Amino acid sequence: MRPTTRATRALLFVVAASMTASTADAAPPESRTLAAWQTYVGVTETRIRSELDSPRGFLASDFTSDRDELRRQVMRGSIVLGRVTTRDNLGREIDIPGGTLQHWRGAVFLPGVKLTPLLDALRHPPEHGPFQQDVLAMRVERRDADAQDVFIRMSRSSIVTVTYDTEHRVEFRPRDAARASTRSVATRITEMDHAGSPGERALGSDDDHGYLWRMNSYWRYEQVEGGVIAEMESLTLSRNIPSAVRFLVDPVVNRIARESVERTLRGFRELYLARLI
Repeated sequence: MRPTTRATRALLFVVAASMTASTADAAPPESRTLAAWQTYVGVTETRIRSELDSPRGFLASDFTSDRDELRRQVMRGSIVLGRVTTRDNLGREIDIPGGTLQHWRGAVFLPGVKLTPLLDALRHPPEHGPFQQDVLAMRVERRDADAQDVFIRMSRSSIVTVTYDTEHRVEFRPRDAARASTRSVATRITEMDHAGSPGERALGSDDDHGYLWRMNSYWRYEQVEGGVIAEMESLTLSRNIPSAVRFLVDPVVNRIARESVERTLRGFRELYLARLI
């Protein structure tokens, strides 16, 4: 075995051990963790609202210094990804004590797609499949004029595979004939033990692994020449990584989060191109 292979396997062992600690050591998020999460979400959503209402642009990438290059890459078919950090009004990072935050943004181009049919398809997801990768089941549980409650059973695989039953409140916000946005907040996240087997059971907040405590996503859709640009901003909260292994685990966790966002965007493009073209 080459040294690099041994080192990689050793690193994965350490990461796996930290991620699969006994549920006896697991605990629901502390009140200070949730308070910090709400602060982070609040500041993030304030910035998103200001961008959506700004005459200077619409997509989050429109407010970056490399906006033109990012748009060119997306229009050429690339999935453009980047890590995002929300700061407070004084420019300081917002600490999340007792938790791990992942905040990513990415965009894809859907050639030949029109905005109105896309929004209609989003309001009527394929409850009988096909689904995007990682989605095992989906159904709309309630519809309102500009929002709906959606149940999703999803599976997340990296070093370990975990299945969740989740419920999301999805709000639709048309802006004009060429622009729209959605806001999705997970209102319930339940880790499932032995999912899909006769022994399947839901884990409570006191005995789940804490891999996924909270999940928000914010999408923007812009009609451009030749199709629609879809941009997603993803926020997730999970349990804290022990400080003793953080320097080893952080790069792996970040890579997994990036790959998850990329997979979501690629699956979104494939699904809706198949449905609409």
